[in-house]
Amino acid sequence: MANEIIQNICSQLDSMLDESITILDSAKIALFLPINTLKSTIRNLHYSSQEAIDGVNSSINENMDKFNVPFGTTSAINDVLRVFNQCPILKNKFPNPLNLYRGMQNTVRTEATSLLTTLSSSVSEFNVSKLIDSITQSIGKTGLNLGDIVPGIYSIASCIESICGGSQSLVDKLEHVNSVLESLYIDPSGKFSSSSLYSALNLSLDNISLLERASTIYDDTLSIVDNAINQGISLAKQFSSF
Repeated sequence: MANEIIQNICSQLDSMLDESITILDSAKIALFLPINTLKSTIRNLHYSSQEAIDGVNSSINENMDKFNVPFGTTSAINDVLRVFNQCPILKNKFPNPLNLYRGMQNTVRTEATSLLTTLSSSVSEFNVSKLIDSITQSIGKTGLNLGDIVPGIYSIASCIESICGGSQSLVDKLEHVNSVLESLYIDPSGKFSSSSLYSALNLSLDNISLLERASTIYDDTLSIVDNAINQGISLAKQFSSF
């Protein structure tokens, strides 16, 4: 009986592994074009100076009030509740105010990205930052959350090896996984690794420094918006009306 139970568990683990690998293969298809676009953009990039990048940073700082969206405030939540209750048709699309609140995330972030693109359009390194951010956002989407899927694959494989024993089938599956991750420049934690991409493209240290500086500015600016949105959702959950 014990052996039958272990065999059943191993069968379940094997199915879990196959399901996760299928999701990873779907990610490869979905990310193929964006990553190739990114690689092509970097190969054809006309690099700017550090001063030009710092100039964009100064421009962003001068417009920082436009990125500080008042999402994480009690006043914002009350506004959402008021509009939700005044417009019954919203209830056909959003089961509750929290869903409406979450639905505004994409709009707010898109507007912030558009403003950031406008402010940084004169410096080509920020085009790379935008493409990397888009890929990072895609990787984290529900159903394609590689931050969960990739570590999960290795965790499942470890369980299979320790409980069910190693096999050539498991080795082949892990080799496939590693090959896919390498082609997507995804690290074992499921995150996009721009450093791996830069290394594969044989970029100079000076050019990498410019790209990383631009990405830091880009990411830090959008994180202000993301944090405000997340704070708003966390606060909204505390309201009984939500």
